[in-house]
This record gives sequence, C-alpha cells and structure tokens, in this order.
Amino acid sequence: MYDFISYHGLGGHDGPGTNPDDMRYLMATGPFNMRPGDTSRTVVGIVLAATGKGGDADGTVEDLAELLRKVEFAQRVYDENFRAPQPP
Repeated sequence: MYDFISYHGLGGHDGPGTNPDDMRYLMATGPFNMRPGDTSRTVVGIVLAATGKGGDADGTVEDLAELLRKVEFAQRVYDENFRAPQPP
C-alpha cells in the first residue's frame, strides 16, 4: 500500500479531476521502523484561506499571503504545544 500511495511517477495514479470543486489528496510518510508496542504521534493540519486578490487563486506571492500567514500561525501553535493567544 505504501509503495502505491508514495508513487512519484509522471501523472501519479489518478491525475487531476475534471471538477475544480472536487479535490482529493492522499498523502504518505515513512517508511518507519517501529517495533511492537512503539508509538508515533501524527498531527495533520488543513489550512484554508481566501485569496489575497479576491476571485480565483493565481498562485502569486500576493495571492497566497493570507494562506502563508495562517500556515505560519498554525506552525507556531504546534511548536508551542497548541497554546494559542487567539484563533487564526
């Protein structure tokens, strides 16, 4: 299963969808060398933000400013053991 979801070939497995409102992602990490009884902490963050210029995203630095601000905030909150002065 790991080999399948970590495939880096051209085009991946499914390719882009035809509906821009339906985006699905599957991410993999590892492999890990763990013994029976070992534990691993996994934290997943999903960050959403409006475009900086309004309308559809264009990928420019200006357009990504709010997303980058929220990502940096989320990283700080994680680094401080999830203590946050305010919601993002």
